Amino acid sequence: MTRVRLFADRDYQAFARIKGLAEQRDISITAARDENGYREIHTSTANQGSSG
Repeated sequence: MTRVRLFADRDYQAFARIKGLAEQRDISITAARDENGYREIHTSTANQGSSG
């Protein structure tokens, strides 16, 4: 299992702007990043490699 952010760091400025407009409040890039948090994705190595 791997923890990832939904957006790359370079995208949080735009994300914070959109989130602030949608929620009608001022939000900093840091706050947007913190509120967004992480998502866990399940990774499996069983199906990696050559096929066939």
